Amino acid sequence: MQMLFAAFTFVLSSLYVLLLDHITLSSRILQKVLVIPIIILLFVLYHTIKKSGKFFSSPKDKWTFLFGGTVFIQMLVLATGGLTSPFLILIHLFMIGISFLFSFSIALLFLGFSLVVLFIDLSFYHNIQTVLLEHPSSMLLLVSFIPIVPVAYLIARHYHDKDALFSLLKSKVATDEAIFRNLREMIIVTDREFHILSANDAAIRTLQQSRSELLDKPLFDVLLLRDSNGTLVTKDTFFTKDNAGKLPKKITEPFTLITAPSPEQKVTLAVHATTHAGENSSQISFIINYTQATENTSPALLDKARAKYEALNEHIKKKLMKQNGTSLAREMLLLEKIENDTYILPTLHDSLKKNSMTHSDIAKLCQQTVRQNQEFAKIFNVLTDFALHNFGMKDIEPLTVKNYPVKPEQLTGPFFTAFCNVKNVELAIQKVFDLAILLASTGTNPQVILSVERGKQETIVVQTTGDCEMLTKDEIKNLFVPYYGKLSDKTNLHNGSGLEGYIVKRITDALIIPLEASYKNDQIVFTLTLKKNMGK
Repeated sequence: MQMLFAAFTFVLSSLYVLLLDHITLSSRILQKVLVIPIIILLFVLYHTIKKSGKFFSSPKDKWTFLFGGTVFIQMLVLATGGLTSPFLILIHLFMIGISFLFSFSIALLFLGFSLVVLFIDLSFYHNIQTVLLEHPSSMLLLVSFIPIVPVAYLIARHYHDKDALFSLLKSKVATDEAIFRNLREMIIVTDREFHILSANDAAIRTLQQSRSELLDKPLFDVLLLRDSNGTLVTKDTFFTKDNAGKLPKKITEPFTLITAPSPEQKVTLAVHATTHAGENSSQISFIINYTQATENTSPALLDKARAKYEALNEHIKKKLMKQNGTSLAREMLLLEKIENDTYILPTLHDSLKKNSMTHSDIAKLCQQTVRQNQEFAKIFNVLTDFALHNFGMKDIEPLTVKNYPVKPEQLTGPFFTAFCNVKNVELAIQKVFDLAILLASTGTNPQVILSVERGKQETIVVQTTGDCEMLTKDEIKNLFVPYYGKLSDKTNLHNGSGLEGYIVKRITDALIIPLEASYKNDQIVFTLTLKKNMGK
């Protein structure tokens, strides 16, 4: 639709220029007529700036500018010599400008119409052969239109791809801000010297100071904690003197928060050092969590923001794929996976606590998981498939009529339905599948298979099998801790959020789902055993 509208605009502007070129008696008169498009351009710019303070705040202004700009450039070139005009370079520059403002396709359309106008002017009012002989540089000027095409294409592609990515990141930041704003946990980020860089709303409410009062203050001057011995907590509690600003010590004991509104609140504190180019940490994150659960309504508050984020994310992915922005689309898919996990983790406690039970066909759920992860698997060139083990036509014969065209995988409901917390069971299966894809991606011709079969004593066994490099027992244990320890550098797990395995462990422990991970025959095997009635 945009291309049709642009073509219509260029047809009108080119016809208008050719009409003026025909009725004017000399180039001098044509130069005087240039006043009209100049007035149009100045009026559009003045109107948009006065109205909103921004250039081209509405589509109407953009199309008016395109019409006026095309008329102005074409008339200026014709009025000053056509192909020998010193202003011919303005066609190149305006084409690049259109690539930024609209798209490369519309810019190419502008170039085509401008060349047509030039050649019509030469054909009717000049001798092409004479012009080329008297002005040999004209041939070079014509050739100059060839390299400007790929230049405009590259500039436009990078600009619009970055613009699409910026829109997604802007939405992601808004979503993350909504998450942090409604978290019960306090999150404080400091620099290497433990001066506060940022704090979420929970920290501001608890410490009873405004954000401007907290910024740049030493952390342990405003966050007063006592350990189990009654000693006041300092930076030395988490970092040794020789290890300042590097990896923090792991401390699991609770602390007493002295600065809380109510006296003697018990909290746990997690410290995470963020490193960039050098060995030392550039930022340190402190996450303070109350040991006693309090009401948290954040999932309900975040539903609307989450829905908007997912809709925008899907729209931008499709748009990028249409524009051949495959590499950016892949990066966005990885970004989406990471964002999903960072959204899921803070809301997981409440989701598990609700424990809403319903009946669900686990086989269908697994088939859906494989379909939904096709794009993710393609990023790493991993083949994925679904399989039903020990289940065939003999099992469904009692439920069908003779010669009825039905496949076993189409009639799994009566055999693989479980009464369970479907949302979290599905999440656990998805995250295990993500783990298997990331692990398999380090090999050649990798494959991951998600299979389902009936187990003993009214159970359903969900098994994820994937190609994998050699893993020790300790490394397998690290699959279920945040960020996977040294295993992250050994495999492609660093491409994920680092929380996939931890989320699986949280869910299986809370729902009492047996989880096994083993390595044999160059494959990693994850096994989830679900009871058909998890409500008992």
